[in-house]
Amino acid sequence: MLVITSLIYVLLSGVYCFTYFAIMQLPFSYSLLDFYSIAHDLYSFVFVYNFYVYLITGKQFRAELHKLFCACCRRCRSSSSSSSAAAAAAAANDDVRAVRRGQADTAV
Repeated sequence: MLVITSLIYVLLSGVYCFTYFAIMQLPFSYSLLDFYSIAHDLYSFVFVYNFYVYLITGKQFRAELHKLFCACCRRCRSSSSSSSAAAAAAAANDDVRAVRRGQADTAV
């Protein structure tokens, strides 16, 4: 997975850099500018790619992401209806319940 991700990054950034230097060195042409625009859009895809790879393949990543969004939703609802101190106490209780006895943190 890491090798494929690295190859995609090298391929897309290499094409982008090559077209950028070609535009700087060669005379102006609209076809080269169009190709540069496409290469730039594909290069921007690299920054989004890793999130989706982790989302699809990482069970722990999905669990942490779900926990993060649930905590945000609870805080938004509780801050509009009651005090923020109660919301902080509830979030602390959730964090304590999430850690089980004997469970080690395996995040790398």
